[in-house]
Amino acid sequence: MVWETVRGPMNRRIRKKKMMGEFDWKGFLVRCTFEPPLQDQEANAFFDDYIAFCEQHGLMTGGGMTGATLGQFVTKSRRGRRIGRTSWRHAMMHCTDADRALVREYLAGRPETHTLEIKPLVGTAHGLAHAYE
Repeated sequence: MVWETVRGPMNRRIRKKKMMGEFDWKGFLVRCTFEPPLQDQEANAFFDDYIAFCEQHGLMTGGGMTGATLGQFVTKSRRGRRIGRTSWRHAMMHCTDADRALVREYLAGRPETHTLEIKPLVGTAHGLAHAYE
């Protein structure tokens, strides 16, 4: 895909600065339901296990969970070394289809899970509203 601006094609430096194209971080949405709905202690235990699983595999997750549903967006966790006060130098860490399969396998293997939906990979830099319309 060629990124265009008013003045012509966007060069690599600008794409990186704007986090576009190959520099956009990829992630995916996870939705699942529980039948019967989990009680508070069960939900807390499930969520703690899920977070530990994600961290063990270098994934970050954010979203919400009730006793009946889990809705999370999953990306790779930031890794790298700090340069100066606020800059990070790191390899671009994209989620892959292997990460999606790993999360699918984990959640499908849990006895609490009733339905499971794992959406395709999308870019995360410019909001997610357009991704799942």
